[in-house]
Amino acid sequence: MKEVVQSLHQEYRYIHLVYHRNKNQHGATHWWPQFNILKRSISQILRQCQYNKVERQSCKYAIRRFLKIQLPAIYYAFQGLLTMGQFVTLGVVLVGLLARCRSLLLQLQPEEEIIEIKKPVEINNDIIQGISSVDEDLGLEIIEDMPVEEDVSLPKLAKEDLNKTKRSKKTSKKKKGKKSKSAIDSIFG
Repeated sequence: MKEVVQSLHQEYRYIHLVYHRNKNQHGATHWWPQFNILKRSISQILRQCQYNKVERQSCKYAIRRFLKIQLPAIYYAFQGLLTMGQFVTLGVVLVGLLARCRSLLLQLQPEEEIIEIKKPVEINNDIIQGISSVDEDLGLEIIEDMPVEEDVSLPKLAKEDLNKTKRSKKTSKKKKGKKSKSAIDSIFG
């Protein structure tokens, strides 16, 4: 148990470094309050795990509250940061820190109180075979250099569009070769 607490303390150090480095830039974002909750919760759990038996009971309660209530909200906020796409590396670091803290807190929790993960729903193989055996009309295969002929059963508008795209590809290749130089190019060579 002592090794787990030391590992959790090391994770708290990483959390504190990320907090200190990003406070000014990200302090007003929507995910920052959740990160602040993570930092305070881990700090509180560490303080309570280091003292006597009375404090350890409150430590168990704090771990249970964090895992059941706070962890899903924190994870949701960090996933929002990842889906935004602006600070992907920061989002990955935050999700990684959260996952390692969760893993360590599950080790600190007594075995009778461990949160059970729901088993995945079993998939019936007959349903999968039924889905894959359905014959659907996938349409015509379009080959880029396919000549448009009258015997192909394309509507008249589709044939005209296909011819236009072929023509535009040929003209776009010619246009790419001739680029006009701007004034900045003449200054900087």
